[in-house]
Amino acid sequence: MQCLLILFLLSSSLSNSWCGGGGGGAAAAAAAAAAVIQVIHRRGSFRASNVLAQRVLSHEKISVLWHSEVVEFVGTAASGIEGEEGYVFPKLHGVVVQTTGAEEGTTPTRTTLNVAAAFVAIGHVPNTAVFKGQLGMGADGYLEVAPGSTKTSVDGVFAAGDVADHVYRQAITSAGSGAMAALDAERFLSASGLGDAADPAPAHPEL
Repeated sequence: MQCLLILFLLSSSLSNSWCGGGGGGAAAAAAAAAAVIQVIHRRGSFRASNVLAQRVLSHEKISVLWHSEVVEFVGTAASGIEGEEGYVFPKLHGVVVQTTGAEEGTTPTRTTLNVAAAFVAIGHVPNTAVFKGQLGMGADGYLEVAPGSTKTSVDGVFAAGDVADHVYRQAITSAGSGAMAALDAERFLSASGLGDAADPAPAHPEL
C-alpha cells in the first residue's frame, strides 16, 4: 500500500489551485478557496467513495490529471522565512509533477507548476515499522487488536488511532480509540495489582 499524498496548492494570486491525491477532502478544501483546480492523481481512478468521486468529477472548477504524482517542491531561500537558530525555510514557488507512465504507450514526463503555498496531509501507510516482529500486524502494516478493544497481541500493550484503524482513519475516531486505550490500560494496571498501594500524602494538604 502506497502513501496517499493529499496536496493543496494555491497560486500566488489565489485564483488557481492544484490538488494531489484521491481523497475528497483535498478537492473540497481547494474548491472553497480557488477559482480553478487541477487534481493530480497517481492512479487512473479515485479510491474515494463513488459519491465523493462524482462530486469532484462533476465540479465546474475541477479537472483531473491522471497517472501523475508530485515528485519535488521547489523553493528559494533568498525570500524564505527565518526560523529558530537562523534556519531559513525556503519560500515555495513551484512543484514538479511527473506522469507515472502507467497509460499504455506513454513514457514519464515532468512538468513544473508555479505555486505559492502548500498544505500537505499524509496517511494510508501506518507508522508501525518499529513494532514489526514484536506486535501482531496485518500484511498492510496495521496493528491487530482484539475485537471491541485496543488490546494487541502483547499483554499490557494497547494500540489506538490510525496505526490500528484501516477503515476510518479520522481524527475524531482516533481520539475515541485513544480514550478506549486509556481505559483498557487503566483496567490492565488495576487487574495486575498495580496502583493499589495507598496514595502518598499530598504535599500541600491545605489545597
